Amino acid sequence: MMKAKEFIRDLKTLYKLTMQPVRGVSHQDRLESFYSSQAEDYDSFRERLLQGRRDLMASLELPGSCRWLDLGAGTGSNLDFVDTRNFSEIDLVDLSGSLLAQAEKKISLEGFKNVKTHEKDVSDFESPQKYDLVTFSYSLTMIPDWFRAIDRAYELLIPGGQIAVVDFYSSRKFNPDSRTHNWWKRHFWPMWFGFDNVNLSPDHLPYLKYRFQQKDLIEGFAKVPYLPLDRVPYYRFVGVKI
Repeated sequence: MMKAKEFIRDLKTLYKLTMQPVRGVSHQDRLESFYSSQAEDYDSFRERLLQGRRDLMASLELPGSCRWLDLGAGTGSNLDFVDTRNFSEIDLVDLSGSLLAQAEKKISLEGFKNVKTHEKDVSDFESPQKYDLVTFSYSLTMIPDWFRAIDRAYELLIPGGQIAVVDFYSSRKFNPDSRTHNWWKRHFWPMWFGFDNVNLSPDHLPYLKYRFQQKDLIEGFAKVPYLPLDRVPYYRFVGVKI
């Protein structure tokens, strides 16, 4: 049963999600406007909303001592789903300084020596070395130029490197290669999430399939806290750079 403190904390988060206006001219300004007041409670609420992250990381077959780039890393919550000792280097990239401040706290508390944060636009992030793994964990829907972000991930991967993505989405109306959603899901969820500038797209998954050789794809439906009558579509995609 949900504790009273958790319920009150959820109400505060829901208020900030749905009622607090988002201000700013640039994408970074708007992200900070949206996330700065939520950063401390970000993980506790979204742990129940953002399903499939742990399963995605657990499904990956990776070489020892590999390099991992997490694009749109937020608070660094994906670090909770792996043994960081298996990576030679982990780079967390996000445009929100408030969320990265929470990631820095985690890094300091856990004593991670191989994890660095970068306050950058993921579409423009540069590195002198390539990566074995690039991940987008519920971040692709927050990136306006998402196709550029996917292209950047492709460029930063070594040949044979893997991309792993988990996110909400809506399907195309006619979708022979994967699941097709009904009219309600194709229209309601993009509109509902759109109020918070989370852009569910029918084109993310097809573009990932175009850019990478598909290794694994899971499509499912996630519960949304306090919305018991429907579930939002989400997917887990793992692809390989050929």
